[in-house]
Parts: sequence; structure tokens; C-alpha cells
Amino acid sequence: FAQTNSCDTAALLNQTQQSLSQKQYDRAAQILDQLRKCPGLSPLQNFQVAWLYGRARQFGKALEVFNQVPADIPDPLTHAYAVALSKFELADYRGAITTLEEVRKSGLGDAKSSNLLAVSYSKLTLYKEAYEVLSKQVEKDPADLPTYLNLVTVCAEGGDVSKAAEIASRAAERFPDSPEVFVDRGAA
Repeated sequence: FAQTNSCDTAALLNQTQQSLSQKQYDRAAQILDQLRKCPGLSPLQNFQVAWLYGRARQFGKALEVFNQVPADIPDPLTHAYAVALSKFELADYRGAITTLEEVRKSGLGDAKSSNLLAVSYSKLTLYKEAYEVLSKQVEKDPADLPTYLNLVTVCAEGGDVSKAAEIASRAAERFPDSPEVFVDRGAA
């Protein structure tokens, strides 16, 4: 990659994005390593560096940088989701659960974090807990197709095939144009 003599943060971030778009993950990580050495990066820039490490599949480095950024950067929910996603990718499902449960208890949460929490539970075969998280999310946002699909999967993986079929049928009524719903319903 083109050598940057100074710490031109914008140029280094641009080079990283280009490398990632070309799926050159090692190259992107090398640029991020260089960027981390730049003095005076703001907390938000450090968050960006951590997020890009994650996109470069360097989840350990991503987590290391996320842990150095204040928990409210860029906001508490986004920060917690990013940390939990890194932990999930490192197969630290309990760590991901702990991080996301803290956010839920504080009243924050969204579909992305609920789905990641549920998938983390299911990775530990805690299907009841995964079901509860996804059921609440479907109640909160009945127009959320990915949550319905994850709920069907959790029921099926947990051995409750009739519940999976029931939820898939409800999803098919709600999302009649979604081929994924009909595939899930047929599988259930």
C-alpha cells in the first residue's frame, strides 16, 4: 500500500476502506496498525479504527481498541453492539450476552442487538432465553422480518418444530412477498 509519511487520518481511513472493498483484509489491518500509531486520534476516530479492524476480521484488535474508547462513543447502544459483535466473532458468546444484557437492562436496545443477543444464547443452546429475546422484539416491532426468521430458527433448533411452523405461518401472513419466510415455513 502507498506509504503515508505523516498521520493523514483521512487518507489512511480511505486506504483502509479501499482495501476492505477489495477484500484485502491483511492490507487493511496493516493500514489500521499504522493509523493506531497516529497521535491525537479522537475517541470517535478510535471507534472507527476498531470498527474497521472488525471488518478486516481482526476481532481481537477491534476489541482491544473498543475497550479503550469511552462506552458512550458514538453512543452507548452502538458501542455495546460493536463490543458484543467482536466478542461473538471471537466465540465469546457469554461475553456478548453479558454486554448486550447490560444494555437491555438500561432500557436501550434495537433489533440488531436483540438478534445478536438471541443468536449468542442459541450458540450456547439456551433456546428458551433466545426465544424470549426474539419474542419481545417481534412484539416491539412486528414489521421486523429478520427477527421473525431468527425466531423460527431458534424454535426449530430448540426442538419445538410446531412452534417454528406456527411462527413461520404468522410471518408468511405478515410478509407475503418474502421468499425466505416460505422457505422457513416449508422447512418447519
